Amino acid sequence: MSQQQEVGPTEQEVGPTASLTNRFLLWPLMIGILVPLVVGCAVAFAWPLTVFVVLIWALIWGLSGLGALIALVIYARRGAWRAVASLAFLPAMMLSSILFPRTILTPLLSVGDFLHFWADRSSYLAEVAALPRDRGPRFARFPLGGFMLGPTEEIVYDESDEVALPPDQQTDVWRERVGERSDLVTCRYAHLHLGEHFYKVIISC
Repeated sequence: MSQQQEVGPTEQEVGPTASLTNRFLLWPLMIGILVPLVVGCAVAFAWPLTVFVVLIWALIWGLSGLGALIALVIYARRGAWRAVASLAFLPAMMLSSILFPRTILTPLLSVGDFLHFWADRSSYLAEVAALPRDRGPRFARFPLGGFMLGPTEEIVYDESDEVALPPDQQTDVWRERVGERSDLVTCRYAHLHLGEHFYKVIISC
């Protein structure tokens, strides 16, 4: 009697296919991290198409997040848990950015601020070096601009570092040096220490 031939893939054929589908995927991590970094650079360097870049970023994140969710369900039904874990990163990143934007996005977007500062650091130092040293701690402001109707952004050099202190701890001497009617005195602002005595300041009046 002739033996019946088995129909269908063998274990050797199934194994490699399963291993290919059940692997960590890189694209959710790349989109989740690299896209905010690109937006941070666009904002920090004030690219002409910054608004367009931000809109593209939001579109990419939205479509990619939806695609990741759909793929997550498909891979979960196959039991490909490594792929599921990597796919879950992007939706989790998006949800965390909505719920905790300052905690999640600020470190990523700040990378652009540091890159922009270090690109122009030599010119800032040259202007600071030209300031007189016999009038107390040196202070200088370097405007960066900002979006229309939005906060004003500047690089501030403050040898006293009082710009980083709360208003109730800033001295009258510092206010006089900056200017009593300066927006650094009359308005609220956030700051990011860039190294040495340099700060990125975002002023909201």
